[in-house]
Amino acid sequence: DYAKSQYPTNTRVQELEKDWQTHRKNELIIRSGLERGSGADVSGQGGLSTEAQWYSTPMAYNWRATVLAGYLNTNDDLGHNVSWQGAGVQWRARDWTAQALVRHQDWGQGAKVGASVEVDHDLNDYLRVGATLDYRTLDVPNRALAQNITANRAQLRIRAQNGTEQWVDAAYTATKFSDHNLRHSLQVMANQRLYTNPRFRVDAQMELWASGGKSINAPYFNPRREYMAVPSLRVEQLLYQRYEKRVSHALSVGAGIYHQQGYGRGGVGKASYEINYQHDRNLEIGFSVQALSRPYDGQRERQISGVLDLKIKF
Repeated sequence: DYAKSQYPTNTRVQELEKDWQTHRKNELIIRSGLERGSGADVSGQGGLSTEAQWYSTPMAYNWRATVLAGYLNTNDDLGHNVSWQGAGVQWRARDWTAQALVRHQDWGQGAKVGASVEVDHDLNDYLRVGATLDYRTLDVPNRALAQNITANRAQLRIRAQNGTEQWVDAAYTATKFSDHNLRHSLQVMANQRLYTNPRFRVDAQMELWASGGKSINAPYFNPRREYMAVPSLRVEQLLYQRYEKRVSHALSVGAGIYHQQGYGRGGVGKASYEINYQHDRNLEIGFSVQALSRPYDGQRERQISGVLDLKIKF
C-alpha cells in the first residue's frame, strides 16, 4: 500500500500490485490423467482419473479454505472404481506452507474416512524441508483396495537448489498396509543445467529409486527388494512469448536399469513430451504424455500415460 501511494507509476510497483491481486483470488486446480499398459501393471492404478481442488480467497492473510473431489475409473478386471471428496484448510506464510484435509473415500467396499496433514518450510534460499502424514492414503494399488486393504503413509522430504538450474529432491516414504505389510522407499531426483539461451534449455537429470517390503505374499505388487536408476536428458524450447502469454514445450528421453530381488536386472526406457500454455497470471494449461518400458516380475511391461493440468485464478 505504501509503495502504491508513493510510486504509483513505477513499473516494478505495478507488477507487484498485479502479483498481490492474483494472490488474493480464488484458485481452481484440475488434473485429469489416462493410463494404458500392456503386460502386467506395476502400479495397479491404471485407468482414467480426474481430481479438482478449489482454494478460497485468503482469510486473515494466511488462511485459505479448500475443497476437493476426485474419481478413478480403474478400467480393469477388479470390478471397482474409486471416488473421494474432501475439505480442509491451508496456511501460508513467508517461509511456511501447511495444509490439513479430511476425505470421504469410496473404494467399492463401502465408504471410509481419510485424512492428511502436509507441511513445507523454506530454511533459506537453498533448502526446503517437508513432511506428510496420510491416514488411509489414496496412493494404494488397486489390487490392494480390491482386497479391502488400506494403508497409512508418512513421508519426509528435502530439496536443495541453486536457482532453477541445479536442484536435488530426496524423499523417504514409509507405507503401513492394513495387512501388516510395511514398505519403505527412497527416491532422489537431480537436475543440472547444461545449456541455456533465450529460447532453449537443456538439462541432465537423474532419477534414483529403491524400495523394500516386509511381507512377500501380498495380493499386490510387493517385491522384497527393488531399485532403479534412470539418467535422462530434457530439452525445453520457448515457442512463443508476448507479454504474459507464453507457450513452451519439452522432450525428455531416458534409459537405465531396474533390479528386482528374485528376478534379476532389466533395462528401463522412458520418454515424455509436454506442452504448456500460460495466458497470464490467472490461467495456465499443460499437457504431457509419457511412455515407459520396464520389467515386472521378470516380464516386460509397457505403459503409456497422459496428464492434463489446468490452473485458474478468479
